[in-house]
Amino acid sequence: MKKLVINDIDCTEMATRYGLELKYKKIFGKAKGTMLDGSTTEDVIATKAALTFNFIPQSEEALASFVKSVYSEPYAKVNYFDLRENAYREIEAIYSEIGAKYIYTNIEGFSMWKVNTMTFTER
Repeated sequence: MKKLVINDIDCTEMATRYGLELKYKKIFGKAKGTMLDGSTTEDVIATKAALTFNFIPQSEEALASFVKSVYSEPYAKVNYFDLRENAYREIEAIYSEIGAKYIYTNIEGFSMWKVNTMTFTER
């Protein structure tokens, strides 16, 4: 699995085996539209990476450390493998909300947090 580091926390082992979804979002300017001949043009002013991170269930300590690190700053520092550059890249990213559900089992007091996905979009 490719490494994923968020705010200096190695999150590689926190991910499901499907791990990380990488998309590229086009940011459009005002000059896009349909031409007189019927063709379409796009005014792409930037292309931004958007990473969706899928968590495996986490211990309370690991999740609390991750949440504290991410929510301590308005933007997250994300180091990931970028397909466009075929290399690791670090970006400053806007992050989505995180939600977690507490799971408790009776087997030796075992408890975990089931976490939903979290998305990091390049600024």
